[in-house]
Order: sequence, then C-alpha cells, then structure tokens
Amino acid sequence: MASGLPIACSNIGPMPDVLRDGGLYFNPENQEEIYTCLKQLIINKELREEIAKRSNEYAKDCSWKKCAHQTFNYLSCFAN
Repeated sequence: MASGLPIACSNIGPMPDVLRDGGLYFNPENQEEIYTCLKQLIINKELREEIAKRSNEYAKDCSWKKCAHQTFNYLSCFAN
C-alpha cells in the first residue's frame, strides 16, 4: 500500500478491512476471479492509478508506532 502500486488482493479477511476500497478483490479459490481481477488492472490505466492512490493514502494512517500504542492501550484495560 505504501509503495503506491495498484493492489489485487484476496477477499478473505483481514485484507478488506485494511485495504478498504484501495484495491481489487478476488476469491483466492476461483481462478476465473483472479484472472479477471488481474486483467482489469492490466487493461485499465485509470483504475490502476485510482486504487494505487487510495491505498497509498490509507497506508499513511498505518504505522507500527500507532499499532503498538493501540495494542498497549487495549491490554491496559485488563491490567486493572
């Protein structure tokens, strides 16, 4: 996401929660869906640019520091 490249991704969690509408999804057990998804990305330059831009913006909201902070806040709820 942070690299600014378009993403084709499995529709199995947790990726849809992370990537949101910043990529194209496919059922990883369905060859036709994988093929169609990749074909769309290859053929449609505007789609590639749009989802790459969206996913890159979403990536800016993620960091290990933020993840650690949220994790420790959550765990501190159980310390009392």
